[in-house]
Amino acid sequence: MMRSLLAATGLVAVCLLTACDRPPRHRPVERSVVLADVTPAPNAMSSVLGQVRQAQRATLGFDVAGRLASVAVHPGDRFAQGQVLATLDPVPARLRLAQARSEALAARGEWLDQVEQLRQQTALFHDGSASQSALTRARAAEQAARGKAAAADASVELAQRDVDHSRILAPFPGTVVTRMVE
Repeated sequence: MMRSLLAATGLVAVCLLTACDRPPRHRPVERSVVLADVTPAPNAMSSVLGQVRQAQRATLGFDVAGRLASVAVHPGDRFAQGQVLATLDPVPARLRLAQARSEALAARGEWLDQVEQLRQQTALFHDGSASQSALTRARAAEQAARGKAAAADASVELAQRDVDHSRILAPFPGTVVTRMVE
């Protein structure tokens, strides 16, 4: 009884879909369904409800803002794990990465200069030629420069992350069900 009900429902759906006067814009999505005979227990109701769910599902989007450059898939398309599904314009992210690397290089150079200044002030202090306050200022300048270098290195990592996230890669093989693009 359950199979005939599903078959009749499927026939109505097919008739409704084929009754449209315009051809579909995209290929229909293939879906597999496993039907099973259900035997009701004694004194049980004869209707059965069920849900069909996919094994894996993912709603994908970009982690960074940008201008959409391409969308490589349409509803109904199959894709492989790791396949590029969509990309943002990579130029702004690459330029931010180049800028962050330059700033990190400059900050590292400043830090190395402050390390040398601290070494000189420490030697002068031990020789009695520099005051404690000069040594303290040299230590503070070295620590500040080290902090700027660490912050610049973090900026490089963030910019690299933006470059890496300017593409959406398929997390597993599958089929596109819907595509929403803004």
